[in-house]
Amino acid sequence: MAALKRAQAHQRRGYPEQQQQPLLAVKVELEQLIISILDDPSVSRVMREASFSSPAVKATIEQSLNSASPAVNS
Repeated sequence: MAALKRAQAHQRRGYPEQQQQPLLAVKVELEQLIISILDDPSVSRVMREASFSSPAVKATIEQSLNSASPAVNS
């Protein structure tokens, strides 16, 4: 739930026109939810224990979001 709230807050900062949404409406972009989940310390710890880097995964996702020309996978 905390990750969902962080994703909503992060998304509102990027899209100020969406700040007037009713509180009952829950709508976040999947990428923002994933980034918020990766920010969670317990998720980061579990990923580290499994030999993954939460910050590296997060950076890759953010880089793909900021990419001007999205790559097409075949």
